Amino acid sequence: CQTTRMIRDERFGATCVGPERVPRDLTRINKGSWRAPDNPDWCNHEGGNMKILLAVDGSKFTKRSAKYLAQHTSMFRETPEVFALNVHPPLPYRGAAASVVGKKAVEEFYRDECTAALRVAGRELERAGIKYEAKWQVGEPAAAILELASKLNVDLIVMGSRGRGDFSRLVLGSVSNKVLAGSKVPVLLVP
Repeated sequence: CQTTRMIRDERFGATCVGPERVPRDLTRINKGSWRAPDNPDWCNHEGGNMKILLAVDGSKFTKRSAKYLAQHTSMFRETPEVFALNVHPPLPYRGAAASVVGKKAVEEFYRDECTAALRVAGRELERAGIKYEAKWQVGEPAAAILELASKLNVDLIVMGSRGRGDFSRLVLGSVSNKVLAGSKVPVLLVP
């Protein structure tokens, strides 16, 4: 029987949920909150470095999640492999836009937007001396995050609890909610 793991870091208010059992050596702080023991061996990945996917969109929540990740990499025995991903939603009339301004201009727009979003997280990771691999693509963000997480066989997805698209979240549902619902690995949401 699988249970959902929920770990709350009271200092930063981050919540980690995932389809795993709660490790036995976590200490219960209060109802629904857990704390890792002083010996952080429970969170080490066996068989190599832990792989973490940092989903970014360039918002202030991206900066917070990258900073949180950078501050907590010491929890792991070895520095984790970090992949930063930005997924840009397709333009509503992509074909029409390409016919007006040209396909090359649309591709440059996507590249520039994604690079700018990745730069926000990159600054925080580089400041902490964490090496990462930056990736970007065009598509539906939640689906692309889940697909890449599966393809890279990551152990953890880290992302902001909110992003740039506040209005679209009302209409379509938030990316973080969709990732939480579809993920097969723990997801760390940073407010």
